[in-house]
Amino acid sequence: MHKIICIHSLTAHGVVGLKPFLALLGEAALPVPSLLLTGAGNMPGCRRFGYDFAAMLEGTLAAAVAQDESVVVFIGYLGDAAQVDAIAGTLDRYAAKVSAVVVDPVSGDDGRAYVGAELIAAWPRLLARADWAMPNLTEVELLTGRSGEAAVEEMRVQFPRLQMMVTGWPAGDDVATRLYGAEGATAKHVQRRIAGRFNGSGDLFAAAWMREIFFLGATPAEAMARAAGLVANAIRAAERTGSGNLSADVHW
Repeated sequence: MHKIICIHSLTAHGVVGLKPFLALLGEAALPVPSLLLTGAGNMPGCRRFGYDFAAMLEGTLAAAVAQDESVVVFIGYLGDAAQVDAIAGTLDRYAAKVSAVVVDPVSGDDGRAYVGAELIAAWPRLLARADWAMPNLTEVELLTGRSGEAAVEEMRVQFPRLQMMVTGWPAGDDVATRLYGAEGATAKHVQRRIAGRFNGSGDLFAAAWMREIFFLGATPAEAMARAAGLVANAIRAAERTGSGNLSADVHW
């Protein structure tokens, strides 16, 4: 069984950050919190707490080496740009034990950034080491300074071996997720856009896609469609209960 080192935020309230990964991947997930929070960033009174992240990451990979385990590394929300340096250095030191790197360069959504410019400028250091990336359209645009198709093309020029899923493409009343292999666009999944904001949708998508790829043997296109379907089901379930938070305990 693969072990997946999950670098992401850990919240007390809300099913965001690491929580969907722990729910869907179970004991295969090796959580390395990038920071600790009382709740999602838009929660009133949310508080952030730091700790020795670099030591936790180094120790987790060292333990995998001691047990002769090969790991996949997932990188999601980061607390600051300094963590990029820590992650890049650790990936370089343990390259022989890391079978794949998946990056979700969490930076913004709906056309706006919600992290600082320094972190956005640092993400390319990790994207250059990644096998897969799963940005939303806003994040591709923030990373490249371009819009739409031109932004994706610029990403492909900057990172020619990187495979990507780009979420959040507007398509009239629908929303699309596009899959790009090393040779360009290879698949697209379209589903009805559901109005409203729901915390954790991107995290649930990423966790579901990782499970499909690394544990259930799905192709990238199959995993993309199934993960998007799970998120849609979770959103509908949240609508029925009047909740703004998604649950990972939904039907596929």
